[in-house]
Amino acid sequence: MVESKKLDDRLTEYLKYTYGTTDIVKKTSNNQLFLDYRVIKSLDLDIDDVEEELALELIQYDGIYNVFTANQMWQNQYTSGIPHIVQNGFSQKRSGDVLMVFDPEVENMEIQVQHMARHGITIHMPPCCFMVKALRRGVRSTERRFRI
Repeated sequence: MVESKKLDDRLTEYLKYTYGTTDIVKKTSNNQLFLDYRVIKSLDLDIDDVEEELALELIQYDGIYNVFTANQMWQNQYTSGIPHIVQNGFSQKRSGDVLMVFDPEVENMEIQVQHMARHGITIHMPPCCFMVKALRRGVRSTERRFRI
C-alpha cells in the first residue's frame, strides 16, 4: 500500500536537495502537486522543466504507476487508456501541475479509496472513472460495492 507519509518525506528530501527549498510545491491534493510559480521564477527556473523533473522523480517511487504534467495534458491528445481518462478529468484552471496515478497492482481501488478518505482527500472524476473501468461486464452494480 502506498504510504503518503513515506512519499511526502522522500519528495521533501528531493526538493531540498535539488532546489534548496520545499516552497516550490505550494500544495498537494487529490494525487496532484500544485507548484508555486513565483518561487520557481524567483529561482530563475523554467516551470515546464520543474514539472518534468518532478515527474521523472515521482515515477521512480514505489506505488506510482503514471505521472503526467500539466504541459503534457495541454500539448497532447490522448485517445485511450489511463492518459485519456486523466486528460478527460483535467482542468487547466483547477488541476495540479503534476498528476500522479497510483499503481493498480499495489493497491486495489477499494484500498486506495479508503486511504484517500482517511487522509481527507476528496475523490474527484479520474478515480471514479477508474472504478467504473474496473467493473466486469455483466456484473450488476448491486453485486459489487465500494465502501469508504
